[in-house]
Amino acid sequence: AGIGWAIRWTASRLPRPKAPLLRLALANLHRPGAQTGQLVVALGLGLTLFVILAGIQTSLTNEITRTVPKEAPNLFVLDVPVARGDEFRRVVEQAAPGAAVNAVPSLRGTVTGYKNIRVADLKDIPENAWVLRGERGLTYAETLPEGSELIEGKWWPKGYDGPPLVSIDREMANVLDLKVGDSLTVSLLGRELTAKIASLRQINWDTMGFNYVMVFSPNTLRDAPHNLAATVSLKGMADADVKERAVSKAVLAGFASSSVIEVRDVIGQVTTILTQIATAIAAAGSIAILSGIAVLIGAIAASRQARIYDSV
Repeated sequence: AGIGWAIRWTASRLPRPKAPLLRLALANLHRPGAQTGQLVVALGLGLTLFVILAGIQTSLTNEITRTVPKEAPNLFVLDVPVARGDEFRRVVEQAAPGAAVNAVPSLRGTVTGYKNIRVADLKDIPENAWVLRGERGLTYAETLPEGSELIEGKWWPKGYDGPPLVSIDREMANVLDLKVGDSLTVSLLGRELTAKIASLRQINWDTMGFNYVMVFSPNTLRDAPHNLAATVSLKGMADADVKERAVSKAVLAGFASSSVIEVRDVIGQVTTILTQIATAIAAAGSIAILSGIAVLIGAIAASRQARIYDSV
C-alpha cells in the first residue's frame, strides 16, 4: 500500500512527457479514481505468496539433502541381546573395520505418575504432553548421552548406587511443570518405578541418533530384562555402500532376532515424499498466482474502453 501511494505521488510530480501516449499513461497512474494502489497491493500479495512457497520448498529440500545425510548413521540395529553386546561389536568390526558403533540399552515403559499426580486420574491429558500417551522408550546411561546438553541439575556420578534418578527432556518438564527434585513414576513390565528428577536436558533431535526423553541412572533399570539398540556409522569410509551391505549381512547372520534398518533407504523415501510435497505446494501456489494475474488483467481490460473514452 505504501509503495502504491509512493508511485501515485511520484507520478503526479514528474514532468509531463511530450508524447501523448506516455502523458496519458503517466496521468492514469495518479488521476482521481486510479487503481494504482489496489493493483500494487494485489501484485505484492502475489509476490509474497510466491516467496513464501519458494522458501518452504527450499527449506524442505535443504533439511533433507544437507542436514540429515551428514548426521544420520548408516544402520540402526534393534534387539541386540545385552549379553552379546561385545560379540556384536566384533561382528561389525570384522565386516567394516573402523565403523563407529553406538549401542544403548533399550526398554519400553509407560509414565503412570508425576509429582503427586496419577495419569489415570487426569480428566484430560495436558496439551503437547505426548509422553503421557502410550509407551515410551526408556534407557539408562552412566554418562550424559551424545546429542544432549545438561540445562539444569547434575548428572549422577559413575558407579552411582543410591535412590533411583532420572534425567528428562526440558520440553517435557515445561509441559508437565516439572523441576529438579520432583518425582516421576513409570510402569515397566508391570512394575512401577519411582525416580527423582536429577537433571533437565536439551535434546538435539536432528542428530538422527538415540534421543530418549527419559534417561535413568544405571542402577534403576540395569536388572530389568532388555536388549540393546545400536547405530553403525560408516561416514568417511571408502566403499561405504559395499561395507553397509556387508555389515547388514553379517549382523543378520549372527543375530537372527535382531532387525537392521538401512537409514539410506528411509531417507530416500522421506526425501521423495518431501520433494513431492514441495512440488505440489509450488504447483498450487503457481496456479494461485497465475489466477491472480489473470484477474488483474481482466480488471484492467474491463476498464480499457472507459480509459480510451476519457483519453479521447
